[in-house]
Order: sequence, then structure tokens, then C-alpha cells
Amino acid sequence: MAKQKAPFGADVFSYLTDFQPSMAGFETVVAAQQRNLEALTRANQIFVEGARAVAKRQGEIMKAAMDESADAARSIADARPEEKVTAQAAFTKQAYEKAVAGTRELAEIGFKANTEAFEAINARIVEAFDEVRSVANGAR
Repeated sequence: MAKQKAPFGADVFSYLTDFQPSMAGFETVVAAQQRNLEALTRANQIFVEGARAVAKRQGEIMKAAMDESADAARSIADARPEEKVTAQAAFTKQAYEKAVAGTRELAEIGFKANTEAFEAINARIVEAFDEVRSVANGAR
């Protein structure tokens, strides 16, 4: 009985058993994956540092707002009724303006951290494409 050929003339089992990857190729893949992991680790560090900066600044803003509220309450407590309304309106306006500025500042801190983390990942992706291109050019 004659040996049957695999579909499309390819003997996949033979190909897989005869395949011997080179150590250089394996080391290249391992090194690339290590650089990928390093880039992800760096991006994560940037993100964590940014989150810490946001949390720290948020705490500072909250403490300042609480101190200012306490000072305003003390100053308003001894005022005449007509002065209280004016003082409360001024305090409310000032508190609102500071809240908006604080929110903007926190958003900028977060945006900066996200941008830096993205840039770390993006740089690695560009580097990986260059590595693939050089490997492909070297294989010719």
C-alpha cells in the first residue's frame, strides 16, 4: 500500500518534528519580551506615581478647604445678620472658584501621568516594530 500524502502536499507532522528553532531566535524573543515587560513596569510605575500625586494633592486641597471653612464659620458667627449674607456669598464664590481650580489641577496631574505612561508604552511599541523590521531584513 502506498503512503498517502497530507493535504496540499504538506506533511505537517514531519515539519513539526524536523523544526529546530535556533537559540539566537529564542534569545531574541526572550530579550524582546523582557523589554516589553520593562516598558509595562515603567508605565505602571508612572501611573502609580501619578495616582499618588493626585491623592496627595487632593488631600492638601481638602485640608485647605476645611481650614478655610472653619475660619469663615468663625468670622461669620460674630457678624451681624446682613453681614452674614454678604460674607456667606463671598465665601461660597471663593470656595467654588477654588474647587474648580483644584479640579483642574488634579486633572492636569492625572493627564500628565497618563501621557507619560502612554509615551513609555508607545516608545516600546515603536522599538518593537523596528526590531521586527531588522529581523525580517536580516532573514532575507
